[in-house]
Amino acid sequence: MSPWVDLDDSNVQDMISINVLHPSYLCKLLTPQLDKRIDEKQQKSAIVFVSSLASFMPNTGNLLYSCTKTFVSYLGEGLFYEF
Repeated sequence: MSPWVDLDDSNVQDMISINVLHPSYLCKLLTPQLDKRIDEKQQKSAIVFVSSLASFMPNTGNLLYSCTKTFVSYLGEGLFYEF
């Protein structure tokens, strides 16, 4: 990792793509199937998010990583309350 001022656009793009977009699209793809399973079979399902302690403590050189992991934590928490 590197300080915020040293990040180039491709590093930012890659970090956001991997840690924000992929979990978001995966949830968007899976939640209708999981919701259908609950309605039809009365069977509960789960999505397990693997985040990082970095989501709780941003530090120098890891700011972007911490931000993306906070997003994943909030996405999981929000889906919990929504479903």
